[in-house]
Amino acid sequence: MTDRHFPLFIPSEGKKVLIFGGGSIALRRIKTLLNYGFELYAVSRSFCEEIEILENENRIMTHRAELALNTAHDAIISLKGQIEDTPDTHNDESRESCLEKLSEIFGYDITAETFFVLSCLSERETNKRIGEVFKSKDILVNVCDKRDECDFFFPAIAVSDSISAGVTGTGSNHSEVRRAAARIREVVEKKDY
Repeated sequence: MTDRHFPLFIPSEGKKVLIFGGGSIALRRIKTLLNYGFELYAVSRSFCEEIEILENENRIMTHRAELALNTAHDAIISLKGQIEDTPDTHNDESRESCLEKLSEIFGYDITAETFFVLSCLSERETNKRIGEVFKSKDILVNVCDKRDECDFFFPAIAVSDSISAGVTGTGSNHSEVRRAAARIREVVEKKDY
């Protein structure tokens, strides 16, 4: 098998994860991460009902903002209504102001304390730019719609009280990974080992 990736299992309790997106992909990943004690922070123009319920239960912190590329400045994003970029704003300053604003909103230093970022937006170019910016800060990034832009892959998970298994493939056959993970889940849930 070529293009192998080593499965790495790490302590996760209390580690901060920043998620861009509020739809079905973000929801699936949020539900998985909640099993592992991560502190979750999400930014999106809107959130699906299930994410809003998780927010109301204080299981995730969210911020509603319109995310848009600021291509004139090569900035990560503009949080419309939050950050006003001016034509004379320098690229790094624009980028830093966005990250500082996110730090202010969520109450932690985004660049120093974020363990990894998930970019789960439906806009290809915005996902790409988010990946670029956080990688430049040495933060691990998973971009949901472009395998080549990911520092790590988000696995299919099978979990019980005492076992945690992750399954990922090369990216060429998602249904194969889904079937393999389903079989592993059956074994784990039935304790058939």
